[in-house]
Amino acid sequence: MLILWAEGDLWFARRNGRRLAREVPNGELRIVPDCRTFIPEDQPAEFAELVRAFLRLRRP
Repeated sequence: MLILWAEGDLWFARRNGRRLAREVPNGELRIVPDCRTFIPEDQPAEFAELVRAFLRLRRP
């Protein structure tokens, strides 16, 4: 599972993202630069590319 975490998030600590990635089966944490809590709004192109790349790697 892909877990995207905002580099400058003021609400959710990065340690929670790391913990979530450890707890979720096949968790993969990626830190998205230059954004706060709402990654799709702050970095829509980066968000879309990370999701596309993740899905490409998981195709059967």
